[in-house]
Amino acid sequence: MPFIIMFALGVIEFSRALTVQQVLTNAVREGARQATLDGSSSAEVKEKVAENLTIGKIDSTAGEVTITPTSLDGAKSGTTVTVAVQVPYNKVSWLPMPRYLGNTVLGSQCSMRHE
Repeated sequence: MPFIIMFALGVIEFSRALTVQQVLTNAVREGARQATLDGSSSAEVKEKVAENLTIGKIDSTAGEVTITPTSLDGAKSGTTVTVAVQVPYNKVSWLPMPRYLGNTVLGSQCSMRHE
């Protein structure tokens, strides 16, 4: 019985990690799309990422969003803009004490060219 319980908890933990990873990927993609628009600001990009994290049932304050270049004001056409987000797994786990992935940091990034 203990083996079955540990196996079930492991399945739950890894399933949640994969779900969170997909939400992070979608959020940074939408943030990068926002960043490529002419006249977009870093605040708008972070808001778009936070909005998509919230839609995916992830607390938007759990992660750290990084935008490169840090200022989009005056970004020239063709400039590569990268949006990245990192979230510690223990802040998004469904389990109170994650056993297998507790110290893992999940992250995703997306790069697009500014219009």
